[in-house]
Amino acid sequence: MKTFNEKYGLTANTLTTFRITADKDNTIWLGTYLGITRFNGKRFNTFIHPFWQKQGNVYAINDITTGRLNRLILAGDDGLYEFSEGIYYAPEEYKHLNNKDIRAVKTDKTNNLWVCTSEGVFIIGEYSYSINISNGLSNNSCNDIYIDSSGIAWIATDNGLNKIHLRPDGNYNYSVLTTADGLLSNTIMFVTGDHAGNIWIGHDKGLSRLSFGDNKIRTYTGTDGFTPLETYMKAAAVDAENNVWIGTVSGIVKYNPDFDAPQLKPPRLYITAVSFYNDSTDIYQYASHADTMTGLPAKLVLPYNKNNLVFEYIGLHYANTAKNRYRYMLEGYDDKWSEITTATATHPYQKIPHGVYNFRVIAANCDGIWSEPVTFTFIIKPPFWKTAWFIALVIVTGIFLIYIIIKIRVRKLQHDKKVLEEKVRERTQEIQRQRDQIAEINREITDSIMYAQRIQAAVLPDHNYISNYLDDYFILFKPRDIVSGDFYWVTSKDSKTIVVAADCTGHGVPGAFMSMLGVSLLNEITSSSNNYTAADILNELRDNVKKTLSQTGKKDEAKDGMDLSLCIIDKTTGKTQYAGAYNPLLLVKNGEMIVFKADKMPIGIHIANEKPFTNNDFILEKGDIIYMFSDGYADQFGGPENKKFKSCNFRDLLLMHHLKPMSEQKEILEQTFYSWKGDNAQIDDILVIGFRF
Repeated sequence: MKTFNEKYGLTANTLTTFRITADKDNTIWLGTYLGITRFNGKRFNTFIHPFWQKQGNVYAINDITTGRLNRLILAGDDGLYEFSEGIYYAPEEYKHLNNKDIRAVKTDKTNNLWVCTSEGVFIIGEYSYSINISNGLSNNSCNDIYIDSSGIAWIATDNGLNKIHLRPDGNYNYSVLTTADGLLSNTIMFVTGDHAGNIWIGHDKGLSRLSFGDNKIRTYTGTDGFTPLETYMKAAAVDAENNVWIGTVSGIVKYNPDFDAPQLKPPRLYITAVSFYNDSTDIYQYASHADTMTGLPAKLVLPYNKNNLVFEYIGLHYANTAKNRYRYMLEGYDDKWSEITTATATHPYQKIPHGVYNFRVIAANCDGIWSEPVTFTFIIKPPFWKTAWFIALVIVTGIFLIYIIIKIRVRKLQHDKKVLEEKVRERTQEIQRQRDQIAEINREITDSIMYAQRIQAAVLPDHNYISNYLDDYFILFKPRDIVSGDFYWVTSKDSKTIVVAADCTGHGVPGAFMSMLGVSLLNEITSSSNNYTAADILNELRDNVKKTLSQTGKKDEAKDGMDLSLCIIDKTTGKTQYAGAYNPLLLVKNGEMIVFKADKMPIGIHIANEKPFTNNDFILEKGDIIYMFSDGYADQFGGPENKKFKSCNFRDLLLMHHLKPMSEQKEILEQTFYSWKGDNAQIDDILVIGFRF
């Protein structure tokens, strides 16, 4: 190697770059702190920008490349310039890079201009890019760039060598090389390529070379004759003879590849020691003997608590032993090989689990030729609680304990079963006794209710009695329970017939009591006088119910009573009176239905102010039909949607079939009711009275 400095005409020892242009005279162009410098093989000439001279300032030329019109493109401290025939140019398209710290510039084979700055990489061409740490770059501080023959850009940064490939679609691929891949340092001052396709990388402490083809990395330090060690930013170039010119802090170093024969033999590798970490115990006491060839403990079997180990090794290579590199792994413990290291001992392996292990180590010489692995095998015994005999003992003991527990549990379950069976037997007897008592009580209650039903049936007028006063009629009477809260009543005075359809409060037994009270009071009222109206009867009936039930209107007293419709028909004249307490009366005349509305008052105590009932007078003609009813039929749930039958549907049903005989109308009402109700329960007593005048 040969060094050039001021003795050979350089204007400064420290170079910012060193590049070879593509001119046919093999001219070398250098950027220095005084501007651009030309070397024609014999002498150096420096060109200073006139504007810099006028200002009295000196700006460095940080990089040089060839651009359009065979002009040189210069990366200056204050922007990009073009240079030709001793003249500097400042194109408009470069103005957005003014005042940026531009460190390197290069033109690729598709005429894209690559600009390296302290803020990342800028690309000017068909596609414009700004690539920085946010979109792929390993570090924004870019020091140099080299574009190889395949168009791949190699970017030197303060944190590794970046590889960027622009694709035809305008996107790009990128990757990074670091010390983990074999570089001497992650701080990269320059990057260039020689004519053999090798990539040269300059560091702050030496050189790295990425070989073309096998991608192996070799490093150069003082032991290889590279004595300046610290390279300078962008200061490297390759001449026509493939000599690499390198700018350093001590001048220029020339690398001649003819004198750098590769070392093809790997180091001879030995494992020199195995020892405990932070433990002075002699490891050989756990081996059968010391191996006579290696001196290592042979057939090493360690107890489970002696599992912190360190392995030592050495690779012998007579060309440059100091540059040997190593990788190692503990098979069964490590998932992959270690990072490349120059250390001759492993990091401490701590708390190694029990098992069989193979420690493997490989070594590479200064040219990256790796050896075959050397192996050391050892065993770490499991603790006694993880041995087969102990596990078997635990299993047998566990099975025995489970058997004992099951036996105890079975005995307890058998005892509990007997106790439970005895309790069940006693409770069953008690339940049967109570069931018999309840059955007897139910029978007595049912007998009483049946007797009450017979009494209620005796009180209500029968068919023979009614037939004396109503010629063509039907009564649909269906109690929800055995006895009913609905009742009907018919009587006659002279030529007048009185018909009542009533719905008492409640149903079942309570309703039946109210119905019998209603029948009794109606008999009493109608037998005491012949001169009364329908409204008079309802007014007097209301007074008697309130008096009989002691209703005064107090807050907490019972509100029992009845809803009722009553009509008085003079069979000779057809004059008819109607009065109603909530229950209306329907009159069908000449195919039309007339609804006589009832007063909104019950027979009994009323919350609002009581008024006399309204008396409605009308004339019946032959063929007219009167319908009187309670609300049970219209309120029944059923149908496809399980809703109430409703009063409107009830009236439509009556009007649809009013011309049919009364007995047939009753059958239709019954059939319609059961069809509508379906599987639902009957919710209330049913009473419908119909008669034709």
